Amino acid sequence: MSKNRSGFTLVELIVVIMVITTLLTLGITSYTTVQRNARNTERKTDLKDLQVALEGFRVENGLYPDTCNTAVTSCVFASSQWWSGLGCNWLPRAAWIPGLTPNYIERLPLDPRQNQVNSQRPISGCNTDSTLNCYIYRSNGFDYKLSAICTPEGTLNANDPFIDPARSTIGWAVYTQGGSAW
Repeated sequence: MSKNRSGFTLVELIVVIMVITTLLTLGITSYTTVQRNARNTERKTDLKDLQVALEGFRVENGLYPDTCNTAVTSCVFASSQWWSGLGCNWLPRAAWIPGLTPNYIERLPLDPRQNQVNSQRPISGCNTDSTLNCYIYRSNGFDYKLSAICTPEGTLNANDPFIDPARSTIGWAVYTQGGSAW
């Protein structure tokens, strides 16, 4: 007498579990990459939108919003120890580009991962200090530089038009000719 057993063998179950695990791993990796790329696109869009608003301000007022040649950050708090090497006085403020809202841009954007550690930037501070991932603006009225330092995720491409010439390994920027080296 033979018994008809229905069901799966242990080997079949293990194979199915391995296939599902592999598919889940690929899906999560792809999802993470898509999220990272979306945040990077948002950062570049923010920089471009702010650049357009700054040019509109200059056309109407003859100068860019002036920060007395001091860098101003969108960060809640910037670590003075890390930023002091840049030779700037980094001041947090709600309206971090003075006079730009609401006439030239509705609101000043914040980085999509504002005040979160960026473990992908292997530069001192970027990967350990959550207060450094934000946008920074500096102007003397005649020139400006708007930077996203520590915030870009993934590998930076040296041919990217947003690469910050003064900080090519950690940031993106839009700037006038005179502000490029800040």
